[in-house]
Amino acid sequence: MSDDETDQLQEPDAGEGAVTQVTSKKGRQSFRQVRRELTEDELSSPAAQRLILDELDRLEEENLELKKTRNKFHEVDKRASVLDEKLKKHTALDILSSASLASGSLALGYAPKVWVTGTATGPIFLVIGIVMIAAGIWSKAVRA
Repeated sequence: MSDDETDQLQEPDAGEGAVTQVTSKKGRQSFRQVRRELTEDELSSPAAQRLILDELDRLEEENLELKKTRNKFHEVDKRASVLDEKLKKHTALDILSSASLASGSLALGYAPKVWVTGTATGPIFLVIGIVMIAAGIWSKAVRA
């Protein structure tokens, strides 16, 4: 099939007789009108053999280049996935650390208010607040 031929595709959503024509214009313009079927005599000519071999060499070089690009893509894709997972881990740890610092601060702020009542809840809130703040600071220090 030559590059200037049109492909007819049957659209499944369209009506029964609807046909869509798709044209493709790829390749070299100088060879567009050349017929593609070659006889044994035409294939045995040195010029045709040289053209075919030149095209084969060009396509092999292009194939090697594309394989290198594909390998580089896969390496970069793996690295991006690893970095995304590391970022998720650090984000979760930051959220946990911030929540620990906030709840510890709330407990420390609430401790003096209940300390006055004379119950044991004041010292409990004080200890919980100090532990939570220490845990939040420790988790930030471990991550860095």
